[in-house]
Amino acid sequence: MLRPFYKKLTVLCVLLPAMLGGCSVGSLMQAANSAADTPRVQAPARAQRDYRKAVSALQAGNYEQAEAALQSFVTEYPGYANAYVNLAIVVAQRGDNEAAVRLLQHAIEVDAGNVYALNRLGLIRRQQGEFAAAEQAWLEATRVNPDYPNAWYNLGVLYDLYLQDLDAAVNHYQRYHDLAAAADFATETETAGVQRWIADLQRRIGDAPKTANATETL
Repeated sequence: MLRPFYKKLTVLCVLLPAMLGGCSVGSLMQAANSAADTPRVQAPARAQRDYRKAVSALQAGNYEQAEAALQSFVTEYPGYANAYVNLAIVVAQRGDNEAAVRLLQHAIEVDAGNVYALNRLGLIRRQQGEFAAAEQAWLEATRVNPDYPNAWYNLGVLYDLYLQDLDAAVNHYQRYHDLAAAADFATETETAGVQRWIADLQRRIGDAPKTANATETL
């Protein structure tokens, strides 16, 4: 049974950049490193305005409107990776995960260090049962931006609930907890919840039966 906080985070775990530089929606999903929120190129005022309209539609759940606006945006402004990420969110919402994957891969081609695209790619691959591919996406996100909490959290979930690697889960939850606490990324209640998970996993690791070593003598 999935933990309540994990259920909550499953809904929020995709960063929804509110501007072309990648500002997030929701206090939990703020990027811990401000550099990740900085546009690599200066967007013209019209592009910013068009993008805000598309994101507003997405935030409001108007997916058809959001998709049309984002499709128009990427046609006119093909160089902004976060637009492809948000378009992938819309496409995945209607169940076309492979189209979403192609959009995310294109976002990564535009910006190889886009942790939002890597994070979302990991989520889709995990949903598809492709755990190795999900792990690879999140590990790459931690490599390009070690201060991005979401990837550490999602790796912890992957190791904990799917791969049953409790030691790895503890390490990744702890990294997420430290980043979240240091950057006010999550509330005290939420970070305390993750800390309880860590303690529970450590207890389970300690209670696990030990494998006897072979001995050559009686």
